[in-house]
Amino acid sequence: MTTAISKREPRAVKAWEPMQAVREEFEGLWNQLIGERAPGWFAMQMAPALDLTETAKTVEVRMDLPGFTTDEINVQLNNNVLTISGAREEEQKEDVATFHRIERRSGSFSRSVALPTHVVEEKVDAKFRNGVLAVTLQKCADEKCRKIKVHE
Repeated sequence: MTTAISKREPRAVKAWEPMQAVREEFEGLWNQLIGERAPGWFAMQMAPALDLTETAKTVEVRMDLPGFTTDEINVQLNNNVLTISGAREEEQKEDVATFHRIERRSGSFSRSVALPTHVVEEKVDAKFRNGVLAVTLQKCADEKCRKIKVHE
Protein backbone atom coordinates (compact mmCIF):
# COMPACT_ATOMS: atom_id res chain seq x y z
CA MET A 1 0.00 0.00 0.00
CA THR A 2 1.36 3.41 -0.92
CA THR A 3 0.31 6.69 0.59
CA ALA A 4 0.56 9.85 -1.43
CA ILE A 5 1.38 12.95 0.56
CA SER A 6 -0.10 16.00 -1.00
CA LYS A 7 0.67 19.60 -0.20
CA ARG A 8 -2.17 21.23 1.66
CA GLU A 9 -3.18 24.83 1.72
CA PRO A 10 -2.30 26.72 4.93
CA ARG A 11 -5.20 27.20 7.30
CA ALA A 12 -6.15 30.54 8.76
CA VAL A 13 -6.62 30.62 12.53
CA LYS A 14 -9.86 32.26 13.55
CA ALA A 15 -9.72 34.40 16.67
CA TRP A 16 -12.55 32.48 18.37
CA GLU A 17 -11.39 29.01 17.27
CA PRO A 18 -7.62 28.78 17.80
CA MET A 19 -7.68 25.08 18.72
CA GLN A 20 -9.73 24.14 15.65
CA ALA A 21 -6.75 24.79 13.37
CA VAL A 22 -4.47 22.71 15.63
CA ARG A 23 -7.00 19.86 15.66
CA GLU A 24 -7.38 19.94 11.88
CA GLU A 25 -3.59 19.90 11.47
CA PHE A 26 -3.30 16.85 13.74
CA GLU A 27 -6.13 15.09 11.90
CA GLY A 28 -4.45 15.81 8.56
CA LEU A 29 -1.13 14.39 9.77
CA TRP A 30 -2.88 11.40 11.32
CA ASN A 31 -4.73 10.66 8.07
CA GLN A 32 -1.46 10.86 6.12
CA LEU A 33 0.20 8.39 8.48
CA ILE A 34 -2.66 5.96 9.12
CA GLY A 35 -5.17 6.59 6.34
CA GLU A 36 -8.58 8.16 5.93
CA ARG A 37 -10.45 5.31 7.61
CA ALA A 38 -8.70 5.87 10.93
CA PRO A 39 -10.48 8.02 13.50
CA GLY A 40 -9.42 11.61 13.88
CA TRP A 41 -6.77 12.52 16.44
CA PHE A 42 -9.27 13.90 18.96
CA ALA A 43 -12.25 11.86 17.77
CA MET A 44 -14.47 10.32 20.41
CA GLN A 45 -16.01 6.91 20.14
CA MET A 46 -19.71 6.81 19.50
CA ALA A 47 -21.26 7.71 22.87
CA PRO A 48 -24.75 9.16 22.47
CA ALA A 49 -25.75 11.80 25.02
CA LEU A 50 -28.36 10.93 27.62
CA ASP A 51 -30.48 12.71 30.22
CA LEU A 52 -31.52 11.08 33.51
CA THR A 53 -34.49 12.61 35.33
CA GLU A 54 -36.46 11.60 38.40
CA THR A 55 -40.01 12.46 39.44
CA ALA A 56 -42.01 11.36 42.46
CA LYS A 57 -43.07 8.10 40.76
CA THR A 58 -40.67 7.49 37.86
CA VAL A 59 -37.12 7.63 36.60
CA GLU A 60 -36.67 8.51 32.94
CA VAL A 61 -33.66 8.16 30.67
CA ARG A 62 -33.71 9.92 27.31
CA MET A 63 -31.01 9.30 24.70
CA ASP A 64 -30.52 10.88 21.29
CA LEU A 65 -30.08 8.17 18.65
CA PRO A 66 -30.61 9.85 15.27
CA GLY A 67 -30.50 7.51 12.31
CA PHE A 68 -31.05 4.35 14.37
CA THR A 69 -33.97 1.95 14.08
CA THR A 70 -35.62 0.03 16.91
CA ASP A 71 -33.94 -3.17 15.70
CA GLU A 72 -30.50 -1.59 16.27
CA ILE A 73 -31.16 -0.64 19.93
CA ASN A 74 -30.87 -2.91 22.97
CA VAL A 75 -32.14 -1.92 26.45
CA GLN A 76 -31.28 -3.97 29.55
CA LEU A 77 -31.88 -3.50 33.27
CA ASN A 78 -29.75 -5.49 35.70
CA ASN A 79 -29.07 -4.79 39.40
CA ASN A 80 -30.48 -1.26 39.13
CA VAL A 81 -28.14 -0.41 36.23
CA LEU A 82 -29.71 0.53 32.92
CA THR A 83 -27.62 -0.35 29.86
CA ILE A 84 -28.47 0.95 26.41
CA SER A 85 -26.43 -0.38 23.53
CA GLY A 86 -26.68 -0.50 19.80
CA ALA A 87 -24.86 -0.76 16.52
CA ARG A 88 -25.13 1.04 13.23
CA GLU A 89 -23.50 -0.43 10.16
CA GLU A 90 -21.28 1.70 7.98
CA GLU A 91 -23.05 2.88 4.85
CA GLN A 92 -21.82 1.43 1.59
CA LYS A 93 -19.99 4.13 -0.32
CA GLU A 94 -19.95 4.41 -4.07
CA ASP A 95 -16.52 4.08 -5.66
CA VAL A 96 -17.20 6.99 -7.99
CA ALA A 97 -17.89 9.50 -5.22
CA THR A 98 -15.23 11.69 -3.65
CA PHE A 99 -15.80 12.23 0.05
CA HIS A 100 -14.35 15.46 1.39
CA ARG A 101 -15.43 14.86 4.98
CA ILE A 102 -16.80 11.84 6.85
CA GLU A 103 -17.87 12.72 10.39
CA ARG A 104 -20.96 10.61 11.03
CA ARG A 105 -20.08 7.65 13.20
CA SER A 106 -20.88 4.03 12.57
CA GLY A 107 -20.17 1.04 14.75
CA SER A 108 -21.39 0.07 18.18
CA PHE A 109 -21.91 1.86 21.48
CA SER A 110 -22.88 0.95 25.03
CA ARG A 111 -23.89 3.33 27.81
CA SER A 112 -24.62 2.17 31.36
CA VAL A 113 -26.08 4.36 34.06
CA ALA A 114 -26.70 3.50 37.71
CA LEU A 115 -30.23 4.54 38.61
CA PRO A 116 -30.60 6.92 41.58
CA THR A 117 -33.31 4.82 43.23
CA HIS A 118 -34.70 1.28 43.08
CA VAL A 119 -37.14 0.59 40.26
CA VAL A 120 -39.64 -2.15 39.47
CA GLU A 121 -37.82 -4.31 36.93
CA GLU A 122 -41.03 -5.70 35.46
CA LYS A 123 -42.41 -2.23 34.65
CA VAL A 124 -40.05 -0.69 32.11
CA ASP A 125 -41.42 1.23 29.14
CA ALA A 126 -39.11 2.05 26.21
CA LYS A 127 -40.34 4.24 23.36
CA PHE A 128 -38.38 5.38 20.31
CA ARG A 129 -39.75 8.38 18.44
CA ASN A 130 -38.08 10.92 16.14
CA GLY A 131 -34.58 9.68 16.94
CA VAL A 132 -35.03 9.91 20.72
CA LEU A 133 -35.21 6.86 22.97
CA ALA A 134 -37.22 7.41 26.16
CA VAL A 135 -37.01 4.71 28.84
CA THR A 136 -39.46 5.19 31.72
CA LEU A 137 -39.01 3.12 34.87
CA GLN A 138 -41.42 3.05 37.80
CA LYS A 139 -39.86 3.73 41.17
CA CYS A 140 -40.17 0.98 43.73
CA ALA A 141 -41.89 1.87 46.98
CA ASP A 142 -39.90 0.54 49.93
CA GLU A 143 -42.65 -1.87 50.95
CA LYS A 144 -43.00 -3.17 47.37
CA CYS A 145 -39.30 -3.76 46.71
CA ARG A 146 -38.34 -7.36 46.42
CA LYS A 147 -36.98 -8.57 49.74
CA ILE A 148 -34.37 -11.28 49.71
CA LYS A 149 -34.29 -13.51 52.75
CA VAL A 150 -30.81 -14.32 54.00
CA HIS A 151 -30.26 -17.94 55.02
CA GLU A 152 -27.55 -19.37 57.24
